[in-house]
Amino acid sequence: MRETHKSIYTQAIPGINRIDDHVRFTHGEKCLEHFGDGLRPSDKLLADATNAQQRGRHTKHWCETTTKIGEGSIRDTFAARDAKLRQWKEHLNKEVDKLAQEIERVEAHQREVLRRRQYLSDVSRVSEMTAEFRKRRPDREEDDIDRLQFEEMNAALKVDCDLQQCFRDLKECQRQMEVARQALMSEVEAKVFSLNISRRTQHAKPLLSFPYKPEDHPVDQIYHPNTEEDWEKDLSDKVNKSVATRQEASICCLRTAASVKDGLSRVADAWYRTSKALQEAVQRDERTLFNVQNRLQTVGENITSTKQRLASLNDDMRMQDRGKTLQLWRLQTLTYRPGADHIRDAPVRRLEEELGNIEKRGAFVTEGITRNKELLNRLEEEKLQQTLLMEKLTKKLFLERENCLGLRRTVAVEGVGLEDYVTDL
Repeated sequence: MRETHKSIYTQAIPGINRIDDHVRFTHGEKCLEHFGDGLRPSDKLLADATNAQQRGRHTKHWCETTTKIGEGSIRDTFAARDAKLRQWKEHLNKEVDKLAQEIERVEAHQREVLRRRQYLSDVSRVSEMTAEFRKRRPDREEDDIDRLQFEEMNAALKVDCDLQQCFRDLKECQRQMEVARQALMSEVEAKVFSLNISRRTQHAKPLLSFPYKPEDHPVDQIYHPNTEEDWEKDLSDKVNKSVATRQEASICCLRTAASVKDGLSRVADAWYRTSKALQEAVQRDERTLFNVQNRLQTVGENITSTKQRLASLNDDMRMQDRGKTLQLWRLQTLTYRPGADHIRDAPVRRLEEELGNIEKRGAFVTEGITRNKELLNRLEEEKLQQTLLMEKLTKKLFLERENCLGLRRTVAVEGVGLEDYVTDL
């Protein structure tokens, strides 16, 4: 009977040695025709066995060599994959660290923005309270200080709106960076898991076929059902997206710092312009109050002197009235003397002349009294006006100097270039 050729191996399967037991030859293959029929049957069988043994050795050597090549290729593939995984792991860890540093920087800018907004809130509160204090003034007239305060409050409000938008932008950048960091950290965990699997199975028998093709073994692509090139491209895209996110966050931080610097400068400029106007108004009011006090002192002295003159004139008027009464009595006595009716002699004429002088003097004194009374009335009215003005100025000075400027001293103005302003209120 002829034995059919049987071979139970298909490819070079790693881990299986090729031995002669797995190779069977037919009777025809075992016959050696080139030796001829001159040999004895025993020699033919011996030569046939020798040939079969040699062919078996060649087949075994070929199988072992193929197995070694396959195992080496698989080991090299695993080693290259491990090296690539370690390289990507280090690269991803560096990018994760950079993201963490940028997130900390963004959080620091967020805290700075919140602190600046609190400062602007204090500035706005002080500005509003200053405006409320100024509304209590006796003279509620619109002036440049009200306009400067309005500009100051508008500047603080606008800067606060800008900082609020910067804070929202920083929050969004932080969220995007956290999402990117979480994605990269999951990739790092996947690489670590793959490295652990490779480390634990490096001494086991290889299970992959030769030649190794990633697309033929999707199970080997842990967390990555695609090919090596696909997940490398995906990782590159994630890293590039992370770098773009970090760059956008850095630009947002720079924009926030510029907005804070510019906004604080504008608020400080408006603040010190208002403070300077308040200082000048207080100085003007102090000079006016000093002049009013001096004028009141002068008016008081004038009133005193006028009252003294009126008292002297009244005394003189009483003396003139007494002299006039005496002269009239004398003239009446001389005029109605017995036996001499209506005699106009020298004594009578002298008495009439003295009486006329007394009347002229009395008229002059009366005119002086009238003039001094009018002057005294005017001085009293002026004193009343100056007193009211002094009360108004005193209240206004108290509001602007003690309340307004005193309240504004409680705010530590922040900004750049403050050496150009007079910060001592």
